Amino acid sequence: MNMIMTGGTEGDTARFRALVMRVSAVILVLLAAEFVAILVVNGGHFTFSFDDPYIHLAMAEEILKGHYGINDSESAAAASSILYPFLLAPLLALGFGQFAALASNVVGALAIGVAACGVLVEVRLPVERLPRLTLAIGALVLGSGLVSLTFSGLEHTLQAADALACLWGLVHYLNRRRVSPWWIAALILAPLIRYEGASILAAGILILLLKREWRWVVLAGVIGFGLVGGFSAFLLHLGLSFLPSSVLVKSGELASGMPGDVLGLFNGFVTTLGANIQDPRAIPMLVGIVFCGAPFLKAAHRSSNPASWDDRAFIGLFCALIALAHLTLGAYGWFARYEIYVHLILLLGIVAIYAERFAPHLERVDARAVVWFSASFLLLTIRWVAMVPATVIASQNIYQQQYQMHRFVSDVWKAPVAVNDLGWVSFENENYVLDLLGLGSETARKLRLAHPATGAWMQQLSVDHNVHLAMISRGWFAQVPCQWVPLGALRLASEPVSVPFDQVTFYAMVVSEAKGIQAKIRTYAPQFASGVRFEFSDLDHVSSRKAGCAD
Repeated sequence: MNMIMTGGTEGDTARFRALVMRVSAVILVLLAAEFVAILVVNGGHFTFSFDDPYIHLAMAEEILKGHYGINDSESAAAASSILYPFLLAPLLALGFGQFAALASNVVGALAIGVAACGVLVEVRLPVERLPRLTLAIGALVLGSGLVSLTFSGLEHTLQAADALACLWGLVHYLNRRRVSPWWIAALILAPLIRYEGASILAAGILILLLKREWRWVVLAGVIGFGLVGGFSAFLLHLGLSFLPSSVLVKSGELASGMPGDVLGLFNGFVTTLGANIQDPRAIPMLVGIVFCGAPFLKAAHRSSNPASWDDRAFIGLFCALIALAHLTLGAYGWFARYEIYVHLILLLGIVAIYAERFAPHLERVDARAVVWFSASFLLLTIRWVAMVPATVIASQNIYQQQYQMHRFVSDVWKAPVAVNDLGWVSFENENYVLDLLGLGSETARKLRLAHPATGAWMQQLSVDHNVHLAMISRGWFAQVPCQWVPLGALRLASEPVSVPFDQVTFYAMVVSEAKGIQAKIRTYAPQFASGVRFEFSDLDHVSSRKAGCAD
């Protein structure tokens, strides 16, 4: 059985516009409420819920200078997205500042709503007839994690929007038996927004292959994977690894082994898949795979000829493959930012596959049923709903920790500094920032991997780059150089949510400079955010222990 809809009508266009307006209004209201809440807890200052978007913003600053990196003196691929820093650059040029990332994410959030509406209208599911539709939309937005995703400030809203656009394009193609260029463009963009999008591109190419759309198979494959390969060639030309440092650092041995040890790589895939499946967070994904994969397995069992398969089989195959790829290669992230795009694809995929079964029931739904559905959905997705208030506290974490570090470095220190949180400290800061985790420094990344149990490499890099101050969370490192003098610790006033540690220790690299640097911190300390405190070390006691130190 094929899809309900066989072609677009003016009525469908009107339905689509009306639904988009309703969904967009709800999204904007919820985002505005979250924005105000963040301003309230931060005393009128806005910050994202993670430090990572400021890394992309710092990259965008360098792109405007014609350089790819964090510091003018060295190249680096600190961003997790190929495209995102380039999208932010023109907005920075227009004076948006950090709101360049917020504007991009608001657009991404609205685009998610548009794509979802496109799928619903494409399968002619009459959701606009539901009573209390606004309530249901609000529940869906809150339960999908869209609010927290937007205020993460990263490329994930654009990733989710593009993923749903690819699903919408597929349904559109199956209804009309005609490939739309915008669908191919969305498939090509997927891996450029985030590397996980390679699975979306590959799944789309497979569908086109099964449908014998040879011209589009070649076009999407050559351009899509060609652009990703071209970016890797660009990184190699700069003397970097073929994947961004952020991908290599966060993916560990799985990414670092590519494309070398094939057996080790395969074992890495198996290990990742096993760990992901055993995680309770895999349950929604596994359920979605079952519901999406069922029509494909049924069609394949009946016939090995794809030409005889039901349209629903192709939708199910597309969605299930993307989810399986994420379980094999992906991860679960803080605030579910890594996997939300998969949840949305599976949810809308199930709606598209079973639309004919849902439609008759929608005709009989009353207001009470909508209320029960909304409450039930919020209960089932309570983990994502809870991220809405948690995002406010997470933003407060970044304001009280990374932003205060940024202020001290920009207003007082005005010299090179070493950190393990690269974002806010490097954004809108012209001085050199040594990233000891390795996202902003390929040399640091390799040395950290080669010498995980010693701090000698940190001392050497500090000397090489004339760095005299470090601001790091001690828990990230097995050992710090014995020459470094702890000046004290900047402590959060709020519960840690988006930061792993509630304090950042300031170190002087040279014993003779410790008291002078600490004096600068003492002078500035009253200007730290309300509630944030700096606990000073007893330098007379510490410095005496450093005498004659050698790593």
